[in-house]
Amino acid sequence: MDLSVYPVSPSGGYIPDVHEAYDLMTPEGTILGAMRKGVVTYAGWDERFPLRVRNGRGYYVDVLHADGWLSRQIHMMSMPLVNVGDRVWAGDAIGFSGSTGLTGPPPKPPAPHVHVVVFDETGKAVDWMALL
Repeated sequence: MDLSVYPVSPSGGYIPDVHEAYDLMTPEGTILGAMRKGVVTYAGWDERFPLRVRNGRGYYVDVLHADGWLSRQIHMMSMPLVNVGDRVWAGDAIGFSGSTGLTGPPPKPPAPHVHVVVFDETGKAVDWMALL
């Protein structure tokens, strides 16, 4: 994903212990690519909430990488293009940006974006953009 084309939302930057991810503004339906090579460990609706309820992550994908890190892309517009167990390479299409799940505090309407979080091998969220 070209970060010069899809900027970080002004309210969606990385803040330790508060918002440990980046919200990248995208037009709805933008193809989302895997960040790195890995295996899909989750692909679907955030099962903590009933389908279509405006809460939680909405549709999302987790990819586990060989070094034990995990990347998660949240708020996809529909079921992901990949399934659990699929092997993906960096840039492979995994879904489309959208606004499912909780994408902003009410009464703010949902805006299409992708919420990207990366966890290290211990499960701690990291400021992945600082690593680029």
